[in-house]
Amino acid sequence: MVLVLGTSTTLAATLSICPSGCPFSSIPGAVDVAGPGDTLLIGKGHYFENVVIASKRITLQGAGRRITVIDGNDQGTVITVGDPGGAPRTIVTLSDLTMIADNQPDNCLDSGGTGCP
Repeated sequence: MVLVLGTSTTLAATLSICPSGCPFSSIPGAVDVAGPGDTLLIGKGHYFENVVIASKRITLQGAGRRITVIDGNDQGTVITVGDPGGAPRTIVTLSDLTMIADNQPDNCLDSGGTGCP
């Protein structure tokens, strides 16, 4: 008798985002295709975007909190995590980036949880 046990494993991917020359030029575009456990490497730049992340377990990793900026450009929440409609759990890790709500340096938060200088 032969017993074969199988498991399915999905390896996490790293998706690169930058203004030009990377597979992705926008954060929402990379979020849309990201799978469980993926890391989105966000290169140096000022990204005028509003990002919605629902039903994902991903990491947004900037190139440095002073050089990777996600700016909501006064168009609403910069990064929305979760789905008010009750979608499955969403877990997001933010690292080495700064979020600005309205392009005003005094109205921002870096990924360390502190106000920006």
